[in-house]
Amino acid sequence: MSEGKNEILETRIGGLGSSDAKMCAKIGRNGVIGVSDRKRIAIMLGLDEQRQFTSAATEHGNFIESEIYKLLVAKYKNAVSNPYTKHEELSKTLGFDVFNHIDWEVKTDTKLIWFECKATNKSTDETEQEYFDQLCWHTMIGYEKAKKLGLKFELYLVHYFSVEKELTFDPIKFATKKIEIEIDWYNIEIISGLNIIANEIKNGFEYEKQEELDICELPEFLQDATYEIQSVILKQKDDNKKIELFKEQLKDFMAKNNIKSFNNEFFSIVYVADTVATKIDSKKLKSELPDIFAKYSKQSNVKSSVRLTIKE
Repeated sequence: MSEGKNEILETRIGGLGSSDAKMCAKIGRNGVIGVSDRKRIAIMLGLDEQRQFTSAATEHGNFIESEIYKLLVAKYKNAVSNPYTKHEELSKTLGFDVFNHIDWEVKTDTKLIWFECKATNKSTDETEQEYFDQLCWHTMIGYEKAKKLGLKFELYLVHYFSVEKELTFDPIKFATKKIEIEIDWYNIEIISGLNIIANEIKNGFEYEKQEELDICELPEFLQDATYEIQSVILKQKDDNKKIELFKEQLKDFMAKNNIKSFNNEFFSIVYVADTVATKIDSKKLKSELPDIFAKYSKQSNVKSSVRLTIKE
């Protein structure tokens, strides 16, 4: 299955796949191509390179997918993993490939059945909503393929509930849900986004290669987590402002009424009066008395971390 994953990465040059569904829907909603979206389009056009990353989460996802595939093959002997399917009509109209690599495909005498696998720590319904754009993308391509084959199309979300990223598999933890999306509605935002991208390319796509890593290069789960945590941090900033305002109001009240402290079931609140703090100017000490600075300096190990800064 690793060879199939490499082939999936290769097809990102020359077209857009199901992992780009959220990006296309966002462009369709906003009516413009964002800064981070331009990197992905540049990769499609061969103007930039796709970096490959591994993580515990992606390894875990691949492991769960392979375990479920074994169960699927036991039931459907003709199950195919990660087949490449292109939407012929859209690809011809737009001038670039619109494709997917569904996790598993099964053909019967009457049906084309697709299975999309997701391992998350959310419920099956929540996972469906989180990956709704991608499921729309699969529906869009699957219906065209099934129609050409004279078959009925069915799409299923195979969800594995997992909190830890350990390489263990419990058959009890996965559920299968049939996905039914209205054919006349599912692709409005996605199609709009694809048309905006196509027009931008036709009118001369401008791109300046950047050395800095772009969000579109991150694994899918990290892209989703980045957008989610962005909302959390912005709310946190707003909450912190409210807390600071509360503390200022409380400080003024306690100072005016000579209240030193009070408690309730939630807080222990103490008034701290103005003081004068004394600090050592380490930069000046190091410059003027380097031997003393060295004598009384000590080193300690600092764990690696990530610094998040919200751009104003």
